[in-house]
Amino acid sequence: MWLFPFLLILDSFCHVLPYRYDGEGKFNDYGFWARSNRYELVLGPISQGEAAAERFLIGHLPRADFVLALTTRGEGSLDSLTGTRVLLRNNRLGCVVIDETFSMEQWSVLEDVEATKSYTTYRKGDMVATTEYVGADRKVYSFQRTGENSCGGWGTFFESDPYSTYTLSLEMGNTGNMRSDISIVLRSGGMK
Repeated sequence: MWLFPFLLILDSFCHVLPYRYDGEGKFNDYGFWARSNRYELVLGPISQGEAAAERFLIGHLPRADFVLALTTRGEGSLDSLTGTRVLLRNNRLGCVVIDETFSMEQWSVLEDVEATKSYTTYRKGDMVATTEYVGADRKVYSFQRTGENSCGGWGTFFESDPYSTYTLSLEMGNTGNMRSDISIVLRSGGMK
């Protein structure tokens, strides 16, 4: 009898209960004890070939720092993603959270070694390094984000608002002969 009220009170402080997502895609909550990437939302696969535009309605996300990434599996090259534009809009506030265009020079690319020809790509926002001197001969470096927009986006990183829904638009150029599965993945906890 006392267990349920106790869990509700505990959940209000540290979110132990699984989150109930209400939008498009496949949402996973790996639980309170997950070391990283507790929440994951997979949208896709994305249509390929001629120029395409996809739209997804993302429901209320839990309050967390998320990174939006493009993933590819199979034949093809990430070069064919050049010019792909990702636009994430907060529907409640009416502001743009993410507006980024893919380029190999600016986005970070991770290759999945276990599954060949699998790539995950995302973009960190701009940073400025500052140097502080501690004592006569010791330097301390710190990094500060620059270019964070008014809606909290920084590159393809953002802090979600649990009271808002989001619209995600993906505009792709002609992917040509690319024969791979392309998906959009949102993960909390960042990329490792």
